[in-house]
Amino acid sequence: MLTFILNPPTTRAVPWPGDAVSLSQAVLVSARSRGRDLLGLAGALRSTSSTSLGSDSARAAFWINVYNALLRHALTRFGLRGSLRWHAWIFFVAAYEVGGRRYTLHTIEHGLLRGNRPGPPLPVRPLRVGDPRLESAPSAVDRRVHFALHCGARSCPPVRAYAAADLDAQLDLATRAYLAEETVVDWGARRIMLPRLCRLYLSDFGGIAGVIDLLRTHHDDGERIARERADLAVTWGPYDWTLIP
Repeated sequence: MLTFILNPPTTRAVPWPGDAVSLSQAVLVSARSRGRDLLGLAGALRSTSSTSLGSDSARAAFWINVYNALLRHALTRFGLRGSLRWHAWIFFVAAYEVGGRRYTLHTIEHGLLRGNRPGPPLPVRPLRVGDPRLESAPSAVDRRVHFALHCGARSCPPVRAYAAADLDAQLDLATRAYLAEETVVDWGARRIMLPRLCRLYLSDFGGIAGVIDLLRTHHDDGERIARERADLAVTWGPYDWTLIP
């Protein structure tokens, strides 16, 4: 499938004095505000070596920011409206060039941040064994990353700029906030409604038991939920695919 590079060589890159993570933050801020410097900042990614990021936290923060920036940049560039389900192609077409290599939204999310696991709707791994882009991925998958990636729909987690030094605390905060918003417990009816996002990537969370375990440590009622899990009927909440303008 052909890709559409949103930071092509024809755009003039803005010289960036900081590191790769701070650049990814700047690109994200500009993409969210539709800043006039977006093309220049995104252009600076072309000469950024993501493989030089020394820690997993730096790599994860960098790619989360780049993903969220690319998604917002693509929605604006193509003027997409309505339901995200109408525009699934965007994840395979929109791309940034980083360090001389092309990364689509699909590649970043499933190839790098999910440990090169198949992502819907394709049953195959995004990247082949030996693909040099895998060198820039974190060494382990952090399931909390699902609460940091914003696909553009109303039910997606909110967008934040992530930093390597604060990543663990930021992911904890994002996870707790999303679970509090999307989890509903009806103690009287003995029923719990879990976030649909967790259902979409249930294997990443280790099944329903893994989601309950996540609630135990990231939800105000988590200990009680875990303790009384056997007596609770589990349902899945709705997911609003409407694109946010």
